Amino acid sequence: MRLASEFFVKIVRVLLVSALLLLVSSSTAWAKSSAELIRQVPGSSPLIVGVEMGKVKSTQLFKEGLAFVTRVAKGESLLDFVLSKKAFDFEKDINAVLVAFATAPTNPQAPPPPAMAVVDGTFDPARVKAAIEARYGKTQSRTVGSMEVMSTAGVEFAFVDATTLVITESRYAPPTWKAVADENASALKNASIVGLMALTDTTRGIWFAMSTASIATPAGTPQMDGAGISLDLRSGLAVDFRSQFAKAADAVAAKNQADEIKKNTDDALLEMLGAKPLVENLVATIHNERVVALTTTMKDAEVRVMLQRLKAMNEAPPPVAPSGKQPTTTTGASPAPTQPGHGTKADFN
Repeated sequence: MRLASEFFVKIVRVLLVSALLLLVSSSTAWAKSSAELIRQVPGSSPLIVGVEMGKVKSTQLFKEGLAFVTRVAKGESLLDFVLSKKAFDFEKDINAVLVAFATAPTNPQAPPPPAMAVVDGTFDPARVKAAIEARYGKTQSRTVGSMEVMSTAGVEFAFVDATTLVITESRYAPPTWKAVADENASALKNASIVGLMALTDTTRGIWFAMSTASIATPAGTPQMDGAGISLDLRSGLAVDFRSQFAKAADAVAAKNQADEIKKNTDDALLEMLGAKPLVENLVATIHNERVVALTTTMKDAEVRVMLQRLKAMNEAPPPVAPSGKQPTTTTGASPAPTQPGHGTKADFN
């Protein structure tokens, strides 16, 4: 039961951490929704994230998250570039964004997997090109189908039409341009992702659809086929998490685990993060036998506390070794994780 509960919590944490990091990566004419941008996404992507800028940019969570992620993103090439506003102002020019990953990022502390983004908005192509060349070096141009694809050492991009920009890391470029050129290679034809999107409210501020087939499942854990989550930021934080299981019995077991998690509100990590309300307000229900729905909310004041603690953790100085001794971690390395059973509860994110 412990392993099963840990795995279930791990999936929730992965999606919530991803939400915070992608919150600011995304005004309004006749705009496409983020869900409509799936046509340009590689069909092999196991995780896609949609952001509706019109529904998040005026919220307190977005503003606080923006300041936080702007500091965190320094040195993270693509995200730092987007936040610089040199190519476009994502707060004013962008209607919706869809981010796709080559693999599911199950460990937020690990380097991010290859990613691409489809952005709907108002663009000045000359400004975009000039900004990319200033950051990454002179571009080279080639034709893919009817598109002009411009590439540098690390990034490739193309305008699919006047309002749709596709930008991809070079290491994820081949499947990206294949999907853009051929609908049959896009996520629109990925039955798993499309099915998960159908479970998810893609009209809210932020939403996810993730296939969990590539995530190792511990023995005794209910087999999850995939998950979807939607976040509403307009009044505090409202979360709707849907997970689809292989069998009805697995859904029942997962629902029971969620009920047990709600009883464990004294968890040290939850207290440290200021995230206790997410567990205290948790409601778990089963739909159509194999789908477990988890809903929870946080008030504005509670969200602010959580963000303040996250920022404080990120800004905390590294530990100072006693005089004459060297720190136990090497420069640039992450501290060794605390092992379960050695004095503190394990962090399974």
